Amino acid sequence: MALFLRLLLVAAALFWVSYPARADTNGMDKAYQDHIIDASLTDTSVAPEVIAKLHLTDKDAETYSKIFAAHGRGDRKGAEALAKKLSDRSLVDWARVRNGHNPAIWLPETSGGYARTYRSPLHKDKAARDAADDIALSVSVLLKTDDIARAIDVTKRAAAVGTIDRIEAAAQYARIAAAYLYANKPADALSYAHLALQIGGIKTPDAAWVAGLASWLQGESRRAAQYFAWVPRSPYAGPWLRSAASFWAARAMMREGQYALVSEWLREAAKNPRSFYGLIATRALGTRFDFNWIAPPFTPAHAAVLKRYPGAVRALKLAQAGQYDMARIELALLDANAAPQWREALAALATTSLKPDTVMKVSGILMTPDGRPLDLAMYPVAPWQPRDGFRLDPALLHAFARQESGFKPAARNKASGATGLLQLMPRTARSFDKSLDESTLKNPQVSLALGQKYLEDLLDMTDGNLFEAAIAYNAGPGNLGEWKDRFAGVDDPLLFIELIPFGETRAYVERVMANYWIYSLRMGFGVASLDAVAAGKPAIYASYTKPRDEAVYASVSSASNR
Repeated sequence: MALFLRLLLVAAALFWVSYPARADTNGMDKAYQDHIIDASLTDTSVAPEVIAKLHLTDKDAETYSKIFAAHGRGDRKGAEALAKKLSDRSLVDWARVRNGHNPAIWLPETSGGYARTYRSPLHKDKAARDAADDIALSVSVLLKTDDIARAIDVTKRAAAVGTIDRIEAAAQYARIAAAYLYANKPADALSYAHLALQIGGIKTPDAAWVAGLASWLQGESRRAAQYFAWVPRSPYAGPWLRSAASFWAARAMMREGQYALVSEWLREAAKNPRSFYGLIATRALGTRFDFNWIAPPFTPAHAAVLKRYPGAVRALKLAQAGQYDMARIELALLDANAAPQWREALAALATTSLKPDTVMKVSGILMTPDGRPLDLAMYPVAPWQPRDGFRLDPALLHAFARQESGFKPAARNKASGATGLLQLMPRTARSFDKSLDESTLKNPQVSLALGQKYLEDLLDMTDGNLFEAAIAYNAGPGNLGEWKDRFAGVDDPLLFIELIPFGETRAYVERVMANYWIYSLRMGFGVASLDAVAAGKPAIYASYTKPRDEAVYASVSSASNR
């Protein structure tokens, strides 16, 4: 009960917390500007047994995740049985508090750049919500099977009988508009996008996005600019969509000769600086990237700070267990009552003692002392190399590994069977080495070597086109060929991505490319493909240069995650 009361007090304190503003980076030092990491930063004189007590083992993190889940569904006996397997019991009381209490309800609602979510007033009970969800699911299934006519009919009937309200109907019409766009029917796409906007207005930003792309595909850049410019004004548009629409608004303004507005919209797109379009916009503006790659070593002084502020260590452990809301409660209390040195101490601990997959998992709670995201944790450098050495740019392999597995060597997709760091299908892997079995793919050096071979083949097949290679890696060369045939008249690389029918693949390409550019900046390799895209050209892979690039990579790798 005492812990529960403490959490309530923390929640009250959250309403009075003032989070640090982003720091002015104009005074960055030379090492920061050049994205070079001093290898001496890896030194530490803190005893390993001391460090080990400050974070969870992988086994305990997994067990705690199960314990929290058990308490969440009211299975106290199951949770207590799991707790007996723990070597670190420091979160057991927190897990018990989780039983019947959701910490998210104690956190104040903030915009945080996230999209507002629409909730229909029609659905006052579970049955009504389930009925509306069934309509959305039915429309999804019909659109996946290209039965757009039936999807329209289902939506109209559901709206007519009141199963869904007008905003929900508008959302379905926006999805129908997108399906027409991916079928290369821009006139129909524009018609249903316009209908969705008429009905849903500001609550259907996806419809304006589709209308903008359909207009662009028809060569109507003035109309496209109006639709794209509409999207960021909607509070229901998320950060990615606002950035994407702002960048496309800048493109449309440029095509229309409204040069005075181009920079304004590029600056709007650059507000999401780690996203695909945010990176392109930043490069197009010629402004400096605001990444921070320098982290201090974990020293006895840091250990002393964390001993003084145990909530910081508890937050790290909670994040390892996947309990981010609870971690935020601890961090908010520290923000309100503690000096900012704990931020540096926690960042130093995480980046020097956690494996790449773990430090990436907890990166959302790590910040610099002045409150900026800790890029070093968000984009860790792996300690492994392909067993036959790098032939492709290490930044490219890191980009795919980050997206495919989150740097988990033993990751396995139960549905597809894809396994390992680069999530290779066993059949694909055996095409390169017939002696391989599935367990061998969990060896990161093997996964990197085979993934590198597969990427080399895809780059050869696509004449070095990075966008197309990423599409083929995710959706297969067959789908890439089909989509190139469908949109044979489209020679705009960015438009081609946005016309891909698979939402997963569209997101995949943009995330992998953003990863690639960010890792290239971190490793000091340059971003020629980003420069090309910012100039409206295809992203073509530039060969990995030895030994210069290897020397740069070695210095970065030795100064990174242990």
